[in-house]
Amino acid sequence: MRPHAPLIALVLAVVPLLGQAQILTRPLSGAQAAEFDRCMKAAGDDKAAARECVKASIDGQTSPPAETQPPATPTTKPHILTLAPPPSLDPKWWAPHTGYTLAKMGMSFVTLGLAAEFGPQGVAVNALWPRTVIATDAINMIPGVDVGGCRIPEILADAAHAVLTREAAGFSGQFLLDDEVLAEAGITDLSGYAVDPTRPLMPDLFLD
Repeated sequence: MRPHAPLIALVLAVVPLLGQAQILTRPLSGAQAAEFDRCMKAAGDDKAAARECVKASIDGQTSPPAETQPPATPTTKPHILTLAPPPSLDPKWWAPHTGYTLAKMGMSFVTLGLAAEFGPQGVAVNALWPRTVIATDAINMIPGVDVGGCRIPEILADAAHAVLTREAAGFSGQFLLDDEVLAEAGITDLSGYAVDPTRPLMPDLFLD
């Protein structure tokens, strides 16, 4: 069985009940392993799951909603949002951790492909990435990361909300940064998102 088959089955089961899928968010692969082979497998599974989730979400909408559900109102804001960095071929990101970078950039290129495929149908396919390192449990596994120089996850949540509430038409294939999204929404004071506002912020990977 494909490792993501249960996820696809869940999407196919839920979409007909709702009548439509308005938003699909895709986290990036959680591969943190140092071993190249493990990163390769995680990257491959993640990108296959991404494509099949999108297909299931869209194909599932062709099924009629359950009789107990009211007819769905056609959405004007269908979105696919992936947590992925802007694509980069700069060797400085590839030399230290080729497998890990491939997992990240793989989802970036998947975003480009999905945008080209579904953007013309009115689906907004974009990626979001943090300007700074985010204080999640994952950073506890990375030596030398000072949580005081991070921002809290709420900045990504607020930025994602701003993206997902936009009209979808004509808004696709963008690689967005959280602080720029919030600035466009009128939020320029980001000090409340800092773990420690007195500390300098640590920039995230894959940003030049």
